[in-house]
Amino acid sequence: MTVRKISNQNRDFKGVWIPAKFWLDENLKPMEMLFLVEIDSLDSGDRGCFASNKHFSEFFGLTPGRCSQIIQSLQKKGYIKIEYVRDGKQIINRSIRVVSNLNTPVNKLKGGVKNAKGGYIENCKESNTDFSNTYINTTTTTLYIRRIKNQDMIQYLNSVDDELVEWITSETEKAPQPSQRYFESIVKRLMSINAMTVQDATKQDENPIPKIELIKLAD
Repeated sequence: MTVRKISNQNRDFKGVWIPAKFWLDENLKPMEMLFLVEIDSLDSGDRGCFASNKHFSEFFGLTPGRCSQIIQSLQKKGYIKIEYVRDGKQIINRSIRVVSNLNTPVNKLKGGVKNAKGGYIENCKESNTDFSNTYINTTTTTLYIRRIKNQDMIQYLNSVDDELVEWITSETEKAPQPSQRYFESIVKRLMSINAMTVQDATKQDENPIPKIELIKLAD
């Protein structure tokens, strides 16, 4: 069971208030309602909530995968909107907003939670293919992840920065023949050099591994 952890932040507010429209909404599960309140309390106003799945995992005492499922559910139901901060094609951060901001007397933490990044892939006990993520919201990435059977890869992807997985997909799709094997070969290479961020993955070594070698690493 995941232990709840409250980070030592100066969150200067006296409490939260849940509007009746959410409290009495039969379409909202209790935990989804709490996520809405937490997202709104971290909304910096002009920039939204930048909290990562790791933050929600520690705050609510849930697995990152479960948090991802809840956020994805809220997005599908239309309660939240998710925007991605990009530098070119690279995703730098994620911003979440409650579609109709909770009208609360909360004095919000200025700036919300910035650059709070963490793992998000969870090999759920109920299903080996039950992966979900709102940071990486592309069908292609989801398909690659669902096909992974190697537990070490799953644990590795669960520990790295969110945008690194998006980068792996991007690199795979640039290949002459994108495939699951190529995707996993990149993961294996990154595991071998203990890369945790896109910056780690893109460091230019004196003797970089040619792309053809990535396929060999998958064998």
